[in-house]
Amino acid sequence: AVVSTQSTGNKNFRDTCLLATLLQVDWIREYSRCHYTKRVKEADNYELLSAVVEEAVFASQLTDNSDLEGIVSEKLRDMHSDEVGDFLSSYLANWSALSTHQLKLAIRVAEEGEVSNLLRIMKHNIEETGVFDETSRYILQNIDVSKCLRENAELYGEICDLLVEAGLDSTVCYKRPGNK
Repeated sequence: AVVSTQSTGNKNFRDTCLLATLLQVDWIREYSRCHYTKRVKEADNYELLSAVVEEAVFASQLTDNSDLEGIVSEKLRDMHSDEVGDFLSSYLANWSALSTHQLKLAIRVAEEGEVSNLLRIMKHNIEETGVFDETSRYILQNIDVSKCLRENAELYGEICDLLVEAGLDSTVCYKRPGNK
């Protein structure tokens, strides 16, 4: 789901981020943040939204700071649940190739909205491939189980049942609720 920064008209964002981080220049950081916030607000289609999400992922990898992810998360939180589900389905289409930073952002977006969107995508992937891969394991190990159970215990149970039926490692499903 990587989108070229050239398609968004902002090919210098990553360089600016890198310079601000390396030189630790606050005004460059603030300029980048303001410019980024404007781009997120203007993102009104999948390509633009995907591009700003990837920039947030890049910045969090570079700085270990999730400020930009928070801006994206806020934008997605303001969208209708179906739109967020559609976005996540497309963004997470290459399920097994997702980076840890991409997964962290997906979990954050899901937990701040409807976690069922992410659970549905994971269930579909497990059903389609018959594999409980590292991506699915990471999500189940890091998602707020208590929110999953409050929001859609049936769907969470179906995922765990799939793992049991397939003879796959289902121990990750049974961590104590409330643990992340």
